[in-house]
Amino acid sequence: METMLRLAFIDAGLPEPLINVPLIGPDGVALHTPDFQWPQYRVCAEYEGAAHNKDQQVKRDIRRARRVKAARWSEIRLYKDDAHAGCAAAVHLVREELRARGWRP
Repeated sequence: METMLRLAFIDAGLPEPLINVPLIGPDGVALHTPDFQWPQYRVCAEYEGAAHNKDQQVKRDIRRARRVKAARWSEIRLYKDDAHAGCAAAVHLVREELRARGWRP
């Protein structure tokens, strides 16, 4: 799914994301390794597959989102419905957040 999303982002003309690269907080400590990130815009995205529905994973995901937000990044959480129709919803969400954070196509 991550490959399909990455290709959809690129095909839509979005900046190419970094893939599975640690997101570094202001103190130099790695906060998380998101599926996708656009560091120049402080935007990252995660695809939440079925494994993210388990109780312990939900807790980890919430803690992760709080760390990312505290570092003044925007985290976009994607799920299977966002991948329908050529990943149109995922592309829209990422495009709008990148624009809100300064990206100009």
